[in-house]
Amino acid sequence: MIRFTFTAILIILLLSGCENPKQTSEITASKKKSDIAFYDRLFNQFADTYKDIPLFSKTQTETNTLTPMLTREIIGDFFQGFTYESDSKDSWQLLVDNSGDCEDYHLTLANYLVEHDYIDRKDIKLIVGDVTDTSKSTPETFRHAWLSITLEGKEYYIDYNYLIPLETSFAKNYTLHTAWNFR
Repeated sequence: MIRFTFTAILIILLLSGCENPKQTSEITASKKKSDIAFYDRLFNQFADTYKDIPLFSKTQTETNTLTPMLTREIIGDFFQGFTYESDSKDSWQLLVDNSGDCEDYHLTLANYLVEHDYIDRKDIKLIVGDVTDTSKSTPETFRHAWLSITLEGKEYYIDYNYLIPLETSFAKNYTLHTAWNFR
């Protein structure tokens, strides 16, 4: 079994899946999940299915070659052609045909960064939480997944909705609920 650190925040997860921030999100009773165990199960299924990919199996490197500026270039390249596709089955997987939902995209990006020695597995986490879109007249909150990476002693969020890594001190609209390390 893959070893990972499971961090639970005191907030109970209400929704499963990931909402596209460009769509109107609505919290419905049919989508409610009562506890974080649901996401833990999805992560374990993903880890069991993909146990041989670099994200879980690569020997840790001595130094990270990733910098905030290089991250910006990689994210820009990685985002090109990405198509958001809702996952009604609630399964986590690597991207297929460059389409998938938020956790599929971010797991694929995390694997790429580790595989190409940009970052060590210990410095990257997958996060599930809520994001509030404040660009609209009525702010909307939706369930989402993103990455957290540690670069040069600072924590950054990587999210396909932005072309730059966000220093966590500036990511006020993100609420972390649970996270997994790839150790």
